[in-house]
Amino acid sequence: MRNRALIAAGLIVALAACGPPGQEGSVPEAGESNEAANAAAPSAPTAAPGPATAAGGRHYVELAGAADTYMIEAGRLGVERARNAGVRALAQKMLDDHRRSAGALGRAAGAADPAIATAPSLTPYQVESLEALRAAPPAAFDRVFLGRQLEDQERLLTLLTAYAINGDVDSLRRQASEAAEPVRENLSRLRGLIVEIPFEEAPAKAGTRPNPAR
Repeated sequence: MRNRALIAAGLIVALAACGPPGQEGSVPEAGESNEAANAAAPSAPTAAPGPATAAGGRHYVELAGAADTYMIEAGRLGVERARNAGVRALAQKMLDDHRRSAGALGRAAGAADPAIATAPSLTPYQVESLEALRAAPPAAFDRVFLGRQLEDQERLLTLLTAYAINGDVDSLRRQASEAAEPVRENLSRLRGLIVEIPFEEAPAKAGTRPNPAR
């Protein structure tokens, strides 16, 4: 029963990681948290493990699947629109990483008992973020891309690490753990690029490098 309380806590963290503060449906209501705690209390009736496992796994698959779909499209936009070679390289890595992650998620979901179908759907925040990337002026795209991705990759890493620790489906827990490492790498590259690229980027002259002090 203690494990189920940990799983409930992990899902609360995962929900908070999926959208910006204040997004409807991003965190459970206080009453829902109380219900999760009450379900884990010793006096509560013992529930069949199957439905609880399936529900937790399905929720993770929805969140992670939407994140992969979003990151693939954001990466594609970065490859097409970024001016800075480092930003383009990062966008290509994101595209490759999340294509692999989406495939691994589908296999891990299929290995669950019962199997979990994958049908990712973007959140309103993710839709808005992609629209912002498409609408960004060419000279500003790199900075918009880096700013959005820093926030989004941090959110995704929180989701993956929470489920890797507290997840209730073994195959999905392993997938979350494996998917977290490329996200950590991308975050490290993002932070370096943010320091390197000036806030108001102008076309660099031949043979010059951006001034990181700006």
